[in-house]
Amino acid sequence: MLDTTEGDSMVVILHRLENDINNLSSTIARRFESIEAQLGPGPARSVHERLGAIERRLDDGFDKTDAKLDRIDAKLDNAQKRLSNKHSMAHIGRLTYMLHKIIPGSGLQRAINLLPQTVICPHRSDLESFEPEPTLGAVFDIDASLLSDFTHLDILKLIIFYNETFRIEPADSLLDRKAKLFIWLTVGYVADSEKTSHIGIGM
Repeated sequence: MLDTTEGDSMVVILHRLENDINNLSSTIARRFESIEAQLGPGPARSVHERLGAIERRLDDGFDKTDAKLDRIDAKLDNAQKRLSNKHSMAHIGRLTYMLHKIIPGSGLQRAINLLPQTVICPHRSDLESFEPEPTLGAVFDIDASLLSDFTHLDILKLIIFYNETFRIEPADSLLDRKAKLFIWLTVGYVADSEKTSHIGIGM
């Protein structure tokens, strides 16, 4: 039974759950080894196959738990970085941090759909030649303090990397896109894979 208290964070709870699953896996393995020893080679083979199936299911559960933990860690760190960005904007007039990736996969199709309608570049080929393979928690290598100098291509690459649209629309100007990216870096939107509406804030 997973023991939680009111003050536990989700990360702590998931770590405890993973430990409980590890303990369960060890217990199952020991019991099946005892059963195999008593049954002999024939029936033991069937038991071994069942144990293998259980172990594969447990391994799959561990992988999914690890992915959820990585995403939660990235979200928590992003929240802290957004607070730091708001603080640095208030005191030194510039952003400090880029954020961690929390949505798996590539945002290439999102970026293609958001190619600007009012300028002739960048081209679709510029996007298709950009092929990052970031893991959850990765941070795009660009200086957040230079947001005012970002180009259309810079922002589209961010969309590919993070697999988020930052609520950008195809008709948005470069200034509009920078403003929406600024909001994402300081206040945040609900991720594209979770909800289609963003947090309500004034601009």
